[in-house]
Parts: sequence; structure tokens; C-alpha cells
Amino acid sequence: MGCDIYSSITNPYSDNATTGCLSLCQSQKWYEGIEKSSPCAGVHCCQSAIPVGRKSFRVSSARSDDRVGVGPPHGCARAFLAEHEFSDYFSHYQEIPVRLTWVVGRNSCIENQRTNGSATSSYACTQNTDCIDSANDHGYHCTCSQGYRGNAYLPNGCQDIDECKIGKARCAQQAECKNTAGAYYCSCPKGYHGDGTPENGCIADKRQLPLPLLSL
Repeated sequence: MGCDIYSSITNPYSDNATTGCLSLCQSQKWYEGIEKSSPCAGVHCCQSAIPVGRKSFRVSSARSDDRVGVGPPHGCARAFLAEHEFSDYFSHYQEIPVRLTWVVGRNSCIENQRTNGSATSSYACTQNTDCIDSANDHGYHCTCSQGYRGNAYLPNGCQDIDECKIGKARCAQQAECKNTAGAYYCSCPKGYHGDGTPENGCIADKRQLPLPLLSL
């Protein structure tokens, strides 16, 4: 944030800039109108996303030499990190929200599953879990499979959810809920047929009438 400032995100081991933005200032009247409609779009404030896959980076700011003397006084400038949904840049915050994410390793789920069980395997997902590739191109996360809950990184950390016991099963009123590993099913009582779901329910069986006995 500031007037006539160029901020860049660079590789900490070189001077190569990977991304950046330029914040300019014009007349105060024009600036106030822009601020209300788009609070950080290049007027007194600009923003740029951190490139995907970066393990480290450096943020730096400098004056834009070709803009010296244009618009309001330069004043101070600052660069900071904020989560991508943060937008209230012009409030006087003492703290700026930042959300950090993490992943396991650098390989994808498929690559780790291929070596799972080997002496060199570091695959972290345990039983009854699903592996999800990271959106940042490297690494993965573990989550409990559907019908299970708990900690997907601990041995036996994902335990079966008894939908029948906790009341989350969807069965017809006359059907009986029966729990299975990771799921459940609805069973119709004797004398009825169907899948026992609320949509189809249980249908009463047609009763066969006894044939009359005739004697001559």
C-alpha cells in the first residue's frame, strides 16, 4: 500500500522477480471514487498472488522512478501478506489475517500409492482413508473415507460412523436401519418388500388366499 510503489515477490536465492504489482496515485477526488468500488486494484493499493508451488519467497517494495512528483505526496508504503479473501485494505487493522496450508511430501497420491508397503515408503494415509492431491501441484492430504471419521494420519484413526445409532440414516418409517462398515442399509420387515428408503418405502406383500377344499 502506498503511492507510486512497485512491490515484487522474488526468489530469495536470486533477484529474479516472479510476480508483482504497481500502486499509483492521482488526484484525491479520483482516488476516493476508485477506493469505494475496488479497494485494491492499483490505486493507492495493489495486490498479487503468491505463485503456486513456492517453498520460499521474498517480498520487497521500491519507488517507481518514472512516477516521482505525480499525484499526492508519496508518504509511507508497506507490503504485507494476507489471505486471498481479505479485501478491507483501507481499514486500520492492527492484524491482517493470513491462512497457511500444508501438505505431506512432494509426490502425488498415485506416486505414493505405488510404493506403499515398501521399505522406503513414507505414505501417510492409513486404513479407511482417501488420498487427495494438493491444489498447489506438490504433495497430498489424507481424509477419512465416506462413512468414517477421525484422524486420517493415525493407525486405525478413521473409525466407522454408525449412522443408525446417531440418527443420520435415511430409512422409511417402517424399515429397520442396519449399520455396515462405512455405510448402512434399510431393511423392510417381514411381510414387506422394497429397499426401505424414504423414496420407495416398504410395500406390503400380496397375500395368497387359501384354496377351498371340495369333496364329492
